[in-house]
Order: sequence, then C-alpha cells, then structure tokens
Amino acid sequence: MSIRNSLGAVVAAAAIIGGLLGSAPPVPAAVHTMGTYHGHYISGWAQLARALRLTPSQRTRINRVRARARAEMRAVKNNRNLTSAQRQARLLEIRRARMAEGRAILTPSQRRKLTYIRAHKP
Repeated sequence: MSIRNSLGAVVAAAAIIGGLLGSAPPVPAAVHTMGTYHGHYISGWAQLARALRLTPSQRTRINRVRARARAEMRAVKNNRNLTSAQRQARLLEIRRARMAEGRAILTPSQRRKLTYIRAHKP
C-alpha cells in the first residue's frame, strides 16, 4: 500500500469516526486533489501551474508569494503565545491573503480555469 493510499485511508477513517461521534463534519476521501480539468486530476502545484499555463514570470511571482506564506505560517505555528483558536484563525487569514495575492497574478482566463478546477473536485 502506498503512502498516498495509506493517508487516504487514515483521512477516510478519521472522517467516518468524526461523523459518527458528531465532532466533525465528514471529510471527502480524495482530499489530496485540487480538482479536475478535462478529466485529469490536478493534485499538486506543478500540475496546477501546467494546467493554468503559467508564464515563467507568473511562476516566479507566485513562488515568492508561496514562500512568504510558508514562512508566515511557520512563525504562527511556532508561536506558543497564541491559543489554538487564534492560531487557526491566523493561519486561515494567511491562506486567504495568499490566495487573493496569487489570483491577482493570474489573467482573467487563468482565474476562470482555476475556479473551474476547484469547482470540480472529486
């Protein structure tokens, strides 16, 4: 069994147990995919960049945004002065800001394609 399948099984089991206990909403088993485009699964940054046909300049700019977000998230995760709820709220805030910043780099047609990919998650 591969690591990906093992992780999927763990996520599915956690979702089922969480659903039975009523503590968390069920999580889809295919969490690892970003979505599909023309029937092909998009499962990582490189595949998404290819599907969106990013230019080298766009890739560079988005990679900078991603690196900055990773550094910010790492700092938040390591900050023991925050409560769990504060930490989660700050991480969500960083993710949303990163997404908005990344979407601003895309052309209108790339934004439409990204919306389509995300809307067609398995």
